Amino acid sequence: MDSLVSIDLEALFSKLNPCYYVIIRGSDKLQHRLITGSDIDIFTIEKHKLLHAISNYIINKYPNLTIEVVNLVGQVHLDVIDKQKLLLRFDIYTEIPKFKKIILMSSLFEWIISRCHYTKFGSSEIPIP
Repeated sequence: MDSLVSIDLEALFSKLNPCYYVIIRGSDKLQHRLITGSDIDIFTIEKHKLLHAISNYIINKYPNLTIEVVNLVGQVHLDVIDKQKLLLRFDIYTEIPKFKKIILMSSLFEWIISRCHYTKFGSSEIPIP
């Protein structure tokens, strides 16, 4: 059985403009190469630019992978598929997620993005809350 491709996240994040997104999963939980089926939660104010940048990187670097995009209210799933298995999901949020047991103000979304800081991720830095 062929093994699945492993996405080089350090190379991917080094290609993205850090001005318009924040990785919600902190660097202590984010590894350079994730296990199959992992997801990365991202807040962004520039959904289309981020989708385009991630898609272009994956298509150019890993031409045998498939990308599926599912638009939801306030959220987009960008799924990276290898051999008909979910390899990686980018949960890209354009507004604060809704929860059943807790109500968060919508202004928290902009606050998180505006107050991000940068942390080391390999030889580059990534924006986190």
